[in-house]
Amino acid sequence: RAMTVKMRQFGGDALLSVGRVQTPTLALLVERDLAIEDFTPRTYWQIKGKLSAVGGEWLATWNRIGPRGGVLPTPKVSDDPADEAWPDRIWDKDQAKQVASLIGEAQGASVHRVQRKDKREAPPMLYDLTTLQKEANRRFGYTAKRTLEVAQRLYEQHKVLTYPRTDSRHLSSDQVEGLPKVLRGISFGPYEPHVQAALDRWPMRLSKRFVDNAEVSDHHAIIPTGTDPRRSNLSVEDKRIFDLVARRFAAMFAKDAIFATATIDVRVTCSDRSVQCLLAKGRSQIDPGWRLVDPPAKKGKELLLPAVNKDDPVEIREARVKEGSTRPPQRYSEATLLSAMERAGEQLEERELARAMKRNGLGTPATRAAIIETLLARRYAAREAKHVVSTAQGRALIQVLPIPQLCSAALTGRWEARLVAMSEGKESRQEFMVDVKTLTSSVVSSIASITPDAERARTLSPPMEGGKSLGGCPLCHAGEVRQQRFGWSCDQCTLRIPGKIAGRDVSERMAKTLVKGDTTAVVKGFKARSGKSFAAALQISDEGKVVFHFPDPDPLGACPLCQKPVRRRGKVWTCDTGRSCSFVVYGEMQGKALPESAVVQLVERGVSEPVSGFGDGGWSARLVWEQGRVHLNRVDLRREAGPVGRCRECSGEVSWGGGSWRCSGCRSVIAGVISRRELSVDEVRMLLAEGRTARLDGFRQRPTEKHPDGAVFKATLVWSEGGGVELDYSVPKPTIVVDGPPPAFGEAVACPRCVDEGRDHVGYLIAGRSAWGCARFRQGCRFVVPFEVDGREMTEADVKRLVGKHRATRYVKGFASAEGKTARLKLNTADDPAWVIERRGRKS
Repeated sequence: RAMTVKMRQFGGDALLSVGRVQTPTLALLVERDLAIEDFTPRTYWQIKGKLSAVGGEWLATWNRIGPRGGVLPTPKVSDDPADEAWPDRIWDKDQAKQVASLIGEAQGASVHRVQRKDKREAPPMLYDLTTLQKEANRRFGYTAKRTLEVAQRLYEQHKVLTYPRTDSRHLSSDQVEGLPKVLRGISFGPYEPHVQAALDRWPMRLSKRFVDNAEVSDHHAIIPTGTDPRRSNLSVEDKRIFDLVARRFAAMFAKDAIFATATIDVRVTCSDRSVQCLLAKGRSQIDPGWRLVDPPAKKGKELLLPAVNKDDPVEIREARVKEGSTRPPQRYSEATLLSAMERAGEQLEERELARAMKRNGLGTPATRAAIIETLLARRYAAREAKHVVSTAQGRALIQVLPIPQLCSAALTGRWEARLVAMSEGKESRQEFMVDVKTLTSSVVSSIASITPDAERARTLSPPMEGGKSLGGCPLCHAGEVRQQRFGWSCDQCTLRIPGKIAGRDVSERMAKTLVKGDTTAVVKGFKARSGKSFAAALQISDEGKVVFHFPDPDPLGACPLCQKPVRRRGKVWTCDTGRSCSFVVYGEMQGKALPESAVVQLVERGVSEPVSGFGDGGWSARLVWEQGRVHLNRVDLRREAGPVGRCRECSGEVSWGGGSWRCSGCRSVIAGVISRRELSVDEVRMLLAEGRTARLDGFRQRPTEKHPDGAVFKATLVWSEGGGVELDYSVPKPTIVVDGPPPAFGEAVACPRCVDEGRDHVGYLIAGRSAWGCARFRQGCRFVVPFEVDGREMTEADVKRLVGKHRATRYVKGFASAEGKTARLKLNTADDPAWVIERRGRKS
């Protein structure tokens, strides 16, 4: 209240908020952002050496040598204090080149020291709310508030997680007896083998890392309840948060991860009699242990070092100088900001204060998300991509506030310490309240005496009246359009430009364009009530309201009848003349959605290139403008293709003729139709070039009573010896990637694109952060099915049906583009995306 009243004396109208938790949190953001802005990068150079010994080759980095042979900053190359912090960096380019030259020309080098040891990494501790929020932010970009909402829903509604608003990462000893039941509740899918391994080893002794009565206060760590989550209709968000908790819980029973670490110190005797040090450190995983069930979000790149021994001779293959630059501190993400709030007490000098804040820091696990959201809602902070940054108003508040203790965790620490003392009977409540009143009086007096500069005062509390003017009002032509708290408005009439429209911020540049009476450029980012994004321009209506404007699309060319521009309008292409001109091209003809490129060719030349996919048989045709209308002229692409490849028997040219593909040099013939399926030009080309096609669909067996038209089957066409074609019915099995991601659905389901393309190694489906995809994505397979398609959540059953023999999901409602009608996903592995949305009876 005091800050609000004081700032309004300088013409401001904002309602300001200061608190013992939110203001120190804001101070953390301001301090970090100012440090980044004030940061001056400094160039440094490192010397990278390529070394070779009997055991193999490796890369090493130059380091300073200490007086006892260790890697220490003496003798100093300079008096720069950065030498001590970074012993592998040289801050002078000429000096770096000189050292690199000496090392590269050196005659003698040997291994001075080899240090090897195995390091054990214990399973991570269980989740409390803060660590769960940080992990969800790192992996999925979820805000702290969003994670809390999902965890609360899993606790209250689905009853699959324990109470989430906890600050403990331990369990109590009386819970140990019931842990096998909880394990059996998650014994399915990717957890099953790890759960079974834990049950086989039960009973086992759990260390104080996980079970400690002293570390459990009102609530224990977040774990599954043992209720099977498959019985609940969990959303994608629910499944992700449950998966984090379930994997962390299962990891508690797993073995330690074991790594082999190695350090090789090579000493180089140079021509100037100096001795230089080249150091290499490596680490490799021996036993993944718990990492199999709860793999870290990012896997570090492992550097394997060769087996060398002390005094082994070393050959220097190369010594080069690498330039680098120091980097500023990283901006806070929600994960790192939560960590900073949690560790705020560690910065306090007084032991009692630090001890009082050890458990909670700034805020509690249940309130930190709300604190961050409060700073965002009050516009003291803002989100930029995955970061949380301070705004100009937030910085002004910290810079103007005259009481440093309100900007640090010290005040909270003292209060927490005194509250603990009161609970132990060492201090009375009356004494505490007297000091609170004294502090309040002191704070108000300090605020009353401040005299901030005008610029900061305007930034902190912008005036409601007399704000920045954008110009004269285009509606009444009498008033001025000025900046207000939530947008801009005229001081004489009802004209108002909101600061946000349909979920998108309106920039000052856009507001200036509107004030001039012009229409803004088309911008993206608006959201309809259905949640679908759209692009539009803005303009001011005659009533003084800001409305959307959807300008005409770019013209494709001139109308062949009236020469007016032809544009796409809804489901047709027409010209600007309107209905009085008979030129029209329908967006769909004979069941085929026309590509715009074909319409452009039609408008420019009167005829298009062949388009395939018309009718039931998928025949090809050209769009032709004849006799005042658009016609489809059927074409045979096989005849027009000419020679499509060389015969695999005699290398003669193969081309279409007489209803089949014939070789000009021998008697080799490829039938035009095999098992009642017509071969395309591209399929014949692949057969001739590679000796086999991808796996094809659409072949039919002979008619039977059950299948009068013949059952459809898939097969691969294979070139046979002596000319001709054979059918290969075998289905390749997926190749399991060693130490790769676990299969989705609890089984290795083959990637349909790998199968259809006839790959030698077929991938299997895995679950990523936002989609199902192929395990061989690094090898180039881009098959992806998002967790949410066109506003509808995809279930595991949907995806298994899509990639299975049906190659399509069931018809359901929920797709935004289907406008309330039933639709389905149909597999289409030849394109990206590898599926299309198909409404019942037609494609949408």
